[in-house]
Amino acid sequence: MTVDYASMVSRLTQQVALHMQDNAQHLSRMVEHGGVKVSVEPSQLMQLQCDLFSRQTQLCNAMITALTEHKPLPEITQATDDPRFTDDAWHEQPAYSFLRQNYLLNAQMLEKQLDALQFGSAADAAHWRFYTRQLINAIAPSNFPWSNPDVMRDAVQEQGESLQRGFNNLLADLQRSPLETLKVNQVDGRGFTLGENIACTPGKVVFRNQLFELLQYAPQSDTVYKTPLLLIPPFINKFYILDLNQKKSLVNWLVGQGFSVFMVSWVNPGEQHRKLGFTDYLRDGAACAIDLVRNLCGVKKIHAAGYCVGGTLLASTQAWLKAQGQDKLASLTLLTTLLDFSEPGDLGHYLYPPLLESLEPMIEARGLLDGRVLATSFNFLRENDLYWPNFINNYLKGKTPPAFDLLVWNSDSTHLTEQIFQTYVKGFYHHNPLAGGTPLTVDGVALNLAAIDTPAYCLGAEKDHIVLWQAAFNSARLLAGATRFVQAGSGHIAGVINPPSQDKYGFRAGALASSLPEWEAGAEAQPGSWWQDWRTWLLAQDSRECPARTPGTAQYPALAEAPGDYVRVTV
Repeated sequence: MTVDYASMVSRLTQQVALHMQDNAQHLSRMVEHGGVKVSVEPSQLMQLQCDLFSRQTQLCNAMITALTEHKPLPEITQATDDPRFTDDAWHEQPAYSFLRQNYLLNAQMLEKQLDALQFGSAADAAHWRFYTRQLINAIAPSNFPWSNPDVMRDAVQEQGESLQRGFNNLLADLQRSPLETLKVNQVDGRGFTLGENIACTPGKVVFRNQLFELLQYAPQSDTVYKTPLLLIPPFINKFYILDLNQKKSLVNWLVGQGFSVFMVSWVNPGEQHRKLGFTDYLRDGAACAIDLVRNLCGVKKIHAAGYCVGGTLLASTQAWLKAQGQDKLASLTLLTTLLDFSEPGDLGHYLYPPLLESLEPMIEARGLLDGRVLATSFNFLRENDLYWPNFINNYLKGKTPPAFDLLVWNSDSTHLTEQIFQTYVKGFYHHNPLAGGTPLTVDGVALNLAAIDTPAYCLGAEKDHIVLWQAAFNSARLLAGATRFVQAGSGHIAGVINPPSQDKYGFRAGALASSLPEWEAGAEAQPGSWWQDWRTWLLAQDSRECPARTPGTAQYPALAEAPGDYVRVTV
């Protein structure tokens, strides 16, 4: 019997072409159903499928040869420097090499398929790339015990005890996690105690309301600078990222430099706080804290600094005060802060309307967005650094997480109220109210950042994926006063928490310009920490001194030792 292979191949090719065309049309309909406009070229997708089939066939043939001749499997995939596959077995043992290369072939195929799609907008393309990346990284062979050589080696050496410990770790984390997600434990926090070796700068709680406690730190000198400094951290995290320990603490450093330092410690909201929205945080939070510091120190104006969301809140508060003719700030400092939300960074991937809508039933049921869900979401912005390595370490290898103060803070989650989800998460990122979008009013007062003529110090971090430093620059341009812009090295956390003693990263600084290229041309590169530069700038605003201030007054007596009670509420 004679087989007409050419005819068979021709018919098979036609069938594949029709199948790919159907798939392309189905993909187009599916994406458009989700509100995304996309066009697909069937022939291009078919070519990609054929290329994948060819390379997988080549890999299978190489596998047969390697097993037959007892040789390592040759590299069929493009060379990658992937930290997930550093174990020698991934390259030297044919079975593991086959798993690795087959995974990489399919991962590269998915990425190329995305490249072949023509999306209606860059934002849609970025969303699909992000979620495709999540899928690719979730199914990596390193994430499963039977296909990870390092995991199997430990299991054999310990006669399965490592897997048993990992299973116990998984059960413990499931008990601590919300129903919606698994919050992987990142840290062994048993050696850390608030007020002792983290959040340990001495001070007192001098005020408390339903939203925040106000901490006043004890002076470390006989005299201090007359104008006090209020720090407003983000309300989506605990404040002590600014007071990790004595060596890393921005608070401790500022006190040591002679500043009277105050800190807002936000409540970790429960269901009873569900109706507290951005207006409440502005009026009864930041604005209230500003008045308290003025009264406690007997001054008309204070320095105020906001970090991330705390900076957004502070700038909004100052616009609100300015609109009412109130001038209470001697200076305004915004650290990695968005005011113009048109460039949301990696957080934009979570602002997709279908995703936000899927969260609403959970939020409405409890009156809050669970902080553990929020923390896990942040970890998935850098999943191969912050999630999957911990998943493997804890559950597949049965190891104890590291003991590290920064990870203690990162794991100390805080909730978001239902109204903050509506007014801030959805409102600011979708309507951009401070930068020409839907106007924002607070108690009938419209907020206009152009009314802020206060001297400002604005900082962006070069590798920040949450607040792009370019977005921080564009946000600073919304202010009307004389502004110094600084680009710190590193990212959202390390770029800010960079003590001079560590002598790391360096920064660039200069007067704010009308464009990024113009600012870059005039900015001066300097070594070390930006903290010293900020101190010099603050003293240029006011360097007068006065006797040191003991925390509390007769009107505002000390209520508790720092770090207070609100920071101790966990989820």
